[in-house]
Amino acid sequence: MDWRLNKLTIQNFKFFCEEFILPVDCKNILIYGENGSGKSSLYWSLYTILQSCLKPNASIASKYFDAEHPENLRNRFSDNSYSGIRIEFKHTDGRTKTFENSIYVTNTLGTSDNFMRFTAAASGFMNYKFLSSLFEFKNSEQNDVFPIFEKEIFPFLEFTKVHELIDGDTYNQTSTAEGWWRYIIRCHNNSTIIPHSSSKKSSVLENTHQYKQFKTLIEDFNGELMGRLREITHRVNDKLLKIFNLPISLSYHFIGADFNKIKHGTTKAKDGKIHRPKIILSAQLNHKVVKDTRAIYHPRSFFNEAKLTVVALAMRLAIYEMMISDMPDCAEMLIIDDLLVSLDMCNRIKVIDVILDYEKRDKQLIIMTHDRGLYNLIRNKVEENEIWKCYELYSKYEGYDNEEVPVPVIIEHSNYLEQAHKHIKSFDFPAAANSLRKECEAIMKRLLPENWLYSVNDDGTHQFLTLHGMISQGAKLNEYFQISLPFNNLDTYRERILNPFSHDDLKTPLYRGELISLLKDVEELQQVRVKDVILPSQIGYDSYHFEITTEKGIISADFTFLERFSVVVYHNTIYYANPDIKVTYCNLPSWSNRIGRLRRFLKDLSARAKIDYMTSYDNIIDPRKGISLVEIVTNLV
Repeated sequence: MDWRLNKLTIQNFKFFCEEFILPVDCKNILIYGENGSGKSSLYWSLYTILQSCLKPNASIASKYFDAEHPENLRNRFSDNSYSGIRIEFKHTDGRTKTFENSIYVTNTLGTSDNFMRFTAAASGFMNYKFLSSLFEFKNSEQNDVFPIFEKEIFPFLEFTKVHELIDGDTYNQTSTAEGWWRYIIRCHNNSTIIPHSSSKKSSVLENTHQYKQFKTLIEDFNGELMGRLREITHRVNDKLLKIFNLPISLSYHFIGADFNKIKHGTTKAKDGKIHRPKIILSAQLNHKVVKDTRAIYHPRSFFNEAKLTVVALAMRLAIYEMMISDMPDCAEMLIIDDLLVSLDMCNRIKVIDVILDYEKRDKQLIIMTHDRGLYNLIRNKVEENEIWKCYELYSKYEGYDNEEVPVPVIIEHSNYLEQAHKHIKSFDFPAAANSLRKECEAIMKRLLPENWLYSVNDDGTHQFLTLHGMISQGAKLNEYFQISLPFNNLDTYRERILNPFSHDDLKTPLYRGELISLLKDVEELQQVRVKDVILPSQIGYDSYHFEITTEKGIISADFTFLERFSVVVYHNTIYYANPDIKVTYCNLPSWSNRIGRLRRFLKDLSARAKIDYMTSYDNIIDPRKGISLVEIVTNLV
């Protein structure tokens, strides 16, 4: 992706009164915003300016900035007549493109290279409101999501061909679902395209060529939409199984669009009306021991909020992946606002990994949340990556009493270690200790596998371990990777420095030397990097082949990973994790169809081959890529 969002400027729109600039600088962006800080207004600003290129004319595109228009979204505190949004994209060669949607200017429409239209088509917007709407139906209602698709999905859903024109019409042809559907509605509303009887307004002349063309157009629309729905549900169910490990599948019942149906209660009279399609979603429970396998027509009354969110998210991601295929030169973004609010920690981690994986596909990510815990969880994953910027968004007030005006304040997140250095230089040692404590927590969250960071309460809920609990897991981490990291020192410092200085404890001596020693240990731990080799989506599915030649013949085996497989990089040395594996084939009976630890497996087979087991990682091959595990790791780090 050569084009990226570089800067967003907002003025007199929704929460933003005076000019507000989001300095993206072509990076991926993570934003924490407290409630009422303007976070969602950022989301809708991006949505509004990208959607503006799809409006039929500039007047409709600019209505949100027009004080006289009833649908305007101007800031109520502003007395500035200007209202608008400007967006700048930058190419890797330094070129820029700037677009504006405002009360005075709308230059997003009809650009010669269709840059904004392609960018809008290649960019996905995801928020909790969309996810919840997919199943927000009463038990007495059908789960018909066609209106949601029509509004949110159709503008970007490509069909395999452009629609045919009715004879005599010169309307612009398009291949999007929205373009097809709009054309069908337009033809229906235009009696010069679909001739009507002069004596009966609602009576359509069925013997005309245009009528037959129109009926064929509707049939083609239904066929194209059916094909896309089949692909969507296939992708959704694949994600539910492979990523989220849910025994749930999604299906749909499609009732196609129709025209000029026989009126109810008659045998011949027809209504001359267009009848909208229906996409009725249902679910299936695929659990091995489930007794009732009938379709679940009202998922909201059957599944909890977390499962519904996962199913909806799988659908939204499946649609996004279909929308972004084979796009021309444009910017490709994924913009997310509070997507994971109803998910438990286990599913949050899975979803975060799935979303962050889009970065590897050259998609620019903009993630916003009001959940501090979620923000820290993602930040710990991306902070070491130079392509990311982390911001915090707050609201302050100017004036007093009834003259207070909310003003957004955006702060780039600073590393806790940088803060500690500043506090030590200014002799504010308690503040330095507090910053180092936060940095220690951040390091442990980054280094430890996610499932090691939580304890399970009696009611089945999860909670973060304390710093002492996380440091205690360090011994387990050292053993898991066969490495020696200074976690014992951290626990000593925690007791002598970090705990007292985090509270009002005036009796504790000020150990400046120990504070500096702790800072050095923390700086050392900051050099440690953990890289995932096997992601959740690959666990239990991708097969690896092990083969080695010995004096007595070839030892051969196939296995899959049953846990996430990672490596630690420390002082230019690679340390391998020790996850569980399932050996699906081995010509040694002792390991055939057996579950065990990777290190034990390699040591056993290496001993039989009389080689150093550390070199045996070279003998593990990924059949899909045709390279060894060592080469995969080397390329990764």
